[in-house]
Amino acid sequence: MRTHGLFSDSGQSIVEFAMALPFLVLMAVGTFAVGIIIDRHLTVGQVVRNGGNMYARGIKFDSTQNKQLLIDSGPGLDFQLTGGRTAVHLSLLTRVPATAICDDGSGPQPCANQDQIVIVQRYGIGDTVSATSNMSSRLGTPTTFVNGSEGDVDNYFDEPTAVANGAPAVLTNGATGLLEDEFVYVIEVIHRPESIAFQGIFAPEYMYARAFF
Repeated sequence: MRTHGLFSDSGQSIVEFAMALPFLVLMAVGTFAVGIIIDRHLTVGQVVRNGGNMYARGIKFDSTQNKQLLIDSGPGLDFQLTGGRTAVHLSLLTRVPATAICDDGSGPQPCANQDQIVIVQRYGIGDTVSATSNMSSRLGTPTTFVNGSEGDVDNYFDEPTAVANGAPAVLTNGATGLLEDEFVYVIEVIHRPESIAFQGIFAPEYMYARAFF
């Protein structure tokens, strides 16, 4: 009878373990999925800090080498010079004077962007030309540049696409925001994570973070 009882206890333990195993697996996989999401958020934040500090300190992002330095700070994000699953937009903003006068050859006249927050400079790294607008800058997208397709924006006093329509109120407010002749460096990081869906745990479709320097 003692031996029979021993086998009964052992069998009961096996049955209980078999019943609990699916829930343990779900918990383990769920914890792994949440860990991946948290890791991606932390890495995006690291890229924001590194890139913002580099940009505000005068690092030139027209250099492939400097772009690669920033890319190296985002392991796991599929961050590339072009393409990939991450986009970085680096923007220099200022306010055009309210009395700014421009001359397009037809004589002096008020500039089109008087008293507007405009994008003076823009550099992009990664998937900045994605078919989806979710990878685009939330500030706006200038289309004309002094040289090539990035760098100093051409004629930001008059160019309509240079206006930072998405600039936050803390900058656009005329009384307390960005003043004439002041500049602010902005970095935006957008990451499109791999699809993770498990028992109600879903990765966000896009992760977005930005900072002002």
